[in-house]
Amino acid sequence: MDTSGSDANVALRLCDFAEADFNRKADEPSLIVAALAPKERQDAWKKLDIFPGGFHGEIMRCTSSCLTNV
Repeated sequence: MDTSGSDANVALRLCDFAEADFNRKADEPSLIVAALAPKERQDAWKKLDIFPGGFHGEIMRCTSSCLTNV
């Protein structure tokens, strides 16, 4: 990520990045998770095909699969 510019500009770009990552689909790997999770854990998630996707997409998928009328 480009960290040049004023603190306010860098903060806005970081917020834009986080918002875009949160809004990824559940099947699109999260860039935040890829940057922060330990490599060994990421490898295990990839092997099990459960690498976390976008935050909102994951919540929608989990919620919709838990509803009693589904």
